[in-house]
Formats: sequence, C-alpha cells, structure tokens
Amino acid sequence: MLEMTQINYIKFLREKEDLSITEIASKLEINWRTAKKYAEENFDTENKVKQKRDKPVMGPYFNLIRAWLEEDLRMPKKQRRTAKKIYNQLKELTNFEGSYRSVRLYVRKLKPDSS
Repeated sequence: MLEMTQINYIKFLREKEDLSITEIASKLEINWRTAKKYAEENFDTENKVKQKRDKPVMGPYFNLIRAWLEEDLRMPKKQRRTAKKIYNQLKELTNFEGSYRSVRLYVRKLKPDSS
C-alpha cells in the first residue's frame, strides 16, 4: 500500500491537474491499476480511533501482576520474575486460562525500561 502522501498526490493529479490514469502511472512509475485504484476510490485519510476492548481473561489478574512487579523492584535484578515466570505462577496459583502472550504483552507495558 502506498503512503497517504502518495495517495493524496495521485488524487491531486487526477482531480486538479486532470491527468489520465496512464499519465499518472508513468509519472509516478507505478502500475496503472494502482493509480486507478487510488485515483478513483474514496479513502479516509484521517487516522481511525482504535476501539478499546475489555480484557476478560487478564482483567482479574492485573492487580496481582502489578503487585508482583512492584515487589520485584525491591529484589536484585537476577532474582526478578520474567513474563514466563509470572505466567507459570498464574497457572499454578489460580485457574488462569489466558495465554503466555497476553501475559507477556501486559508485563512489557508495566516493566520499566532496563536500557
């Protein structure tokens, strides 16, 4: 897919400069089908707002994971929990049915950068 600036330029060439699809394609060195697609279709150029969804699997465990990570900050670096360890503890201690990936993504958001 082309960048929005390119799409807008194609629309400009078609509507304001009144160039043909073939002329636009040769000028921008793109396929004429691509030029036609972007010149004639209506594209929303504004960024769409992502819809926030509930996290039914992770929801009850957010506070527990946050508490574990805060507790880990007081421990030496080598003894802190990794996302994998947190996932395994959740599986052992609770009836957690979520995936490792969901735990990993949440832990990544909460952990301070170690750079």
